[in-house]
Amino acid sequence: LCIDIMDVSLTTSADPATSTPPVSAKMASGAAKDKVKTFYSKTEQEMALFEFKRQRVFNMMQTLGTKGTFYRADFRPSIPEYFDMGEVPILDTIFKTHPDITHVVHLADPYHGGATVLSAEGSTNDGTGHLLTQAVPRVKEQIKSGMIEALFEQLKKIKDQQGPGAVPHFIYASSYEVYDHLHNTEHSPNQPPFQEDKPITTPSSLRGASKLIDEILAFAYQDMHSIYSLGLRFFSVYGPWGLPGTHIFEMAERAVSDPQNKILPDFTKIADTVTDPPSIYDSRDYVYIDDAIDAILMGMQYRPPPPGPRKSSQSLIINVGTGVASTLQDIGAQMEKHFPRSHPSIEEQQIDKTPTLSTASNERAEDLLGFKARVTLEEGLAKTMAWHFDRAFPYGGRSHPIQSSHGNDSCHPHDRECLHGAPVFPCESECANENQCVRSYYEPVIDLTRSITKQCSAVLYTVSLGQSVTNIPSGSIAVSPLSISHVGGSDNTNIDNGGAARPHCNIAFVSKNSILVQNLRRQNNMFHLNAAAGLSAGHIDIDNHDQLLSHGFWTLIPVNAPSYTSSSNNDEDDILALLPKISPGFFFGGDTTQHAIYADPDVVFTDVQELLRQAQMQPKIDGVQGATALMVGKQRDRPPKQNNSRNYRSIQKEAVQQRAYNSIRIALRGELVGGGITPMVDTSWIVHRLDAIEDARLFRCDVYGEILQWNVSADESAMEFILGLHDMWSGFIVRWTEGETEPLWKKEIATVPEGKMFFSGMRGPGVSRRRLSKDHDSTSLEEDEEIEMQQEEERRRLDLLLKEEGGDLGSWLGVLSSTNIQYFVRIMPSSAVGVVHLDDYAY
Repeated sequence: LCIDIMDVSLTTSADPATSTPPVSAKMASGAAKDKVKTFYSKTEQEMALFEFKRQRVFNMMQTLGTKGTFYRADFRPSIPEYFDMGEVPILDTIFKTHPDITHVVHLADPYHGGATVLSAEGSTNDGTGHLLTQAVPRVKEQIKSGMIEALFEQLKKIKDQQGPGAVPHFIYASSYEVYDHLHNTEHSPNQPPFQEDKPITTPSSLRGASKLIDEILAFAYQDMHSIYSLGLRFFSVYGPWGLPGTHIFEMAERAVSDPQNKILPDFTKIADTVTDPPSIYDSRDYVYIDDAIDAILMGMQYRPPPPGPRKSSQSLIINVGTGVASTLQDIGAQMEKHFPRSHPSIEEQQIDKTPTLSTASNERAEDLLGFKARVTLEEGLAKTMAWHFDRAFPYGGRSHPIQSSHGNDSCHPHDRECLHGAPVFPCESECANENQCVRSYYEPVIDLTRSITKQCSAVLYTVSLGQSVTNIPSGSIAVSPLSISHVGGSDNTNIDNGGAARPHCNIAFVSKNSILVQNLRRQNNMFHLNAAAGLSAGHIDIDNHDQLLSHGFWTLIPVNAPSYTSSSNNDEDDILALLPKISPGFFFGGDTTQHAIYADPDVVFTDVQELLRQAQMQPKIDGVQGATALMVGKQRDRPPKQNNSRNYRSIQKEAVQQRAYNSIRIALRGELVGGGITPMVDTSWIVHRLDAIEDARLFRCDVYGEILQWNVSADESAMEFILGLHDMWSGFIVRWTEGETEPLWKKEIATVPEGKMFFSGMRGPGVSRRRLSKDHDSTSLEEDEEIEMQQEEERRRLDLLLKEEGGDLGSWLGVLSSTNIQYFVRIMPSSAVGVVHLDDYAY
């Protein structure tokens, strides 16, 4: 079980004087640097922290799957004595729901509350450390550290009701900050290496004070109620999925991002404003996350010696550290070995203070737990930086030797623990890292599909891999005699430029062992590959044939898809079947291929030309250069028939996925679109933007990566969630940089052809930052007016066409964009773009 307060980073103080001030939104455009904008008190820092927490919790849930249960709950008010006051008994309900709980591990912190966030320059985010949790909250909404008393009361209730033998083994996290490492004098009763049994004078921080209170409470419950506990005093823990804002995390981020950045924080800038400022010369005991987890597991297995008559086992405190002290200067030097700087980074910093020392005595840990740290600082830092690098470039783009020695490239593709939640894509995916990917049954045909579609400006394709497939309905059905149901389906169309290659702009992936393929081969329903595409049989090999199969307007691409029955459904094969549907970038064409249109086998188009025209629109926003990265169907009024072949395991995993999504939507309080009973998108048809648009590729990789990480065979929930995340972040960026309270694309606005900028006389604040090119103003005023008139005429024509057919203009969602062009996803009702689902006529 895991309990976390997922919305803690969005909690705001009731006292404006003590609320966390906004941080500067540092945007890639450069024009937004140091400009502070907030929206409902959500700052860039808060939202970035929340996103990191989301990814971390999702990683846990995806790894555990149905083996674990996650609760997004705040159990601060759930002390049993308060039940009669109307409080919700969260913990009591959890223990009643899971009566077989044997161990409780309390990490004893709101996730980020205990850290003072440091900027790249080393200053705290507000100069005073207001992000620190307080043992005694100073204002109503401020987070109180620990909440350990709620757990002790629950354990006491279990003991009173069920007896001492029913009380779970309780372990909680304490901190080395209970020791006074700020004043290591010769008169101190406990000098480094700190020992657990020596007196503690003054904790080195408020967080340390709150941890000391937890320890006192633990011993009090031991003495008064015989509740045994084991406290682990962790020294500085670092590693993958570490804490944003801590020194090693931020140094690693700077190390892997830009060789111009200095790795070490500059504490000289806050030396005069903060009491006892940190120093790069302070020595600390750094313990790698794997060692910390080993200590927890050993603590879970530890049982104290049997107590004497009428006595209970005595609670314990044990240090968890390495016993070796290192400075930030040492750590920076280690990082620079892997990521050298373009100019010297390890410099002297003049700070008028004596460096402090904090190391752990490991004697008790070795004697009682058998624990001894195994990961050296050098090895741990290499693993940590490799994780930061892999996370910064999840879909390729940059490589580094550290990936193969300590990063994802060194992992087995199915070793989820080693991969730390990173997805491993099929090698045929546009998202794959060529050094860490898995080969699939698409490998033998991907060169073929690229070759035969290289002259197509648009490709229509479908996927039907079942072995029992006898027909692809859309290949032989048209809505009307005048319909343009496929690419190249009209003599007067100019959709593709291929001439003889025109028949190969409509591709169907099928199983080579399907009934359909076997029947077509017996009927000799083929055409020669050489004549159609100018390829030699020796260049492309399809089961040693130099001929392609045709079925209606479809050109069939047989693949060696595995055979399986519904009782032995293989989720990985189902996910692989989604690869061309969600991520088609490597499958089709060359520089001339601009769009890839996916359609389910039973989806028919009235007019493919009009569909493509709608996929080349943008919302009309003053000063915004826009483009559509993807167009997808809107949720259908009549839901499609359910796929009864999905097994129970698949349904369970999708249920965990949906619970995770809903938890995030609740935490974000309505900022994330979606979350209905059924997804708001219909992925039975999708129009992808290809033509080397990097932001569109990254969006597709996000969607397919989400499917891989949850290991689910349905794509609509993942598509909806990633759409929501991209739109939310795009909206926040507009709010932070433009000062808008709501992105204009969320309002009722006109739809116009993409590729132009529009001005209505009064240019908005973002105009100068969103130009496609620097020479835009070279266009004469007359030409601008003529273009504007043409665009307005086109907009009226399209709007009239849609309204006459009873449709709507759809909705727009923002896609995170790395250039001055703002990309969008357009969600359109199927009826508005002439999409017909044949299963609508099967009821």
